[in-house]
Amino acid sequence: MPSSEIENPYKLASPYQFFIVNRKGGAPFLDGDYTVFGEVISGMDVVDKINAVETDEGEWPVKSVYIKTVEIIK
Repeated sequence: MPSSEIENPYKLASPYQFFIVNRKGGAPFLDGDYTVFGEVISGMDVVDKINAVETDEGEWPVKSVYIKTVEIIK
């Protein structure tokens, strides 16, 4: 999860965004700057669909992607 714009204005991160890493080996370039708080343990087909949405030049989705439900497992 990115840190807030207040804490790191040079990164222009939004506190409402988060990353789902969908690549072998993870994303080590995010280490130390962002917090890992979860893992996809099922539903990778949904992650693949999110990964396939059309994006603009800045790699932002052309249409917003919303998460409707989340299950927290302790």
